[in-house]
Amino acid sequence: IYKYGRWAAAKGLIYHFKTGPLPNLNEDWYDDIFYGVDFGYSINPAAYVKIYRKAMRFWVRTLIYETGLTNPNMARAIKEHAEGDPEAMTPCDSSETKSIQELKDNGINAFEAIAGPDSVEFGITLLQTLDITIVDDPDSDEPQDPLIDEQSTYKWATDKNGEPLPKPKPVKINDHALDAVR
Repeated sequence: IYKYGRWAAAKGLIYHFKTGPLPNLNEDWYDDIFYGVDFGYSINPAAYVKIYRKAMRFWVRTLIYETGLTNPNMARAIKEHAEGDPEAMTPCDSSETKSIQELKDNGINAFEAIAGPDSVEFGITLLQTLDITIVDDPDSDEPQDPLIDEQSTYKWATDKNGEPLPKPKPVKINDHALDAVR
């Protein structure tokens, strides 16, 4: 944001993850590797993310971020992506049980993420406590990870006067890769 001749961060941003390269390209170096899915189709992109864990540090990268993907095509894209793992247990947006079943029917080890009351806010709070780096290499020819763009606009909702709500709620716009991480 540029205002009054100065650069400033957007007010009320939810995440402030660092960006940087993976510390080690050998996947055996990491303690765990996880995946996550958030469904989308026409306006909102479907997202498939990969999460590397070493001790209590995490590195995240978006592998698939695309509109117009049917669930069979999403399954095919996961299988064809060099860094994807269709056999890994992959939590998915719990509001999409039919989509999860279609991924399973197409050979993806998908399952419903646990979601209860206030689970979005709980998940956000948890992620805010973790040491997370979005994988980005400025010297690479690959486009910037969508997670970088999403975190720069993902913020808490405000009232009509621009004040934070008494019970924080995220604005559900431009959050699909972030939701896949959560």
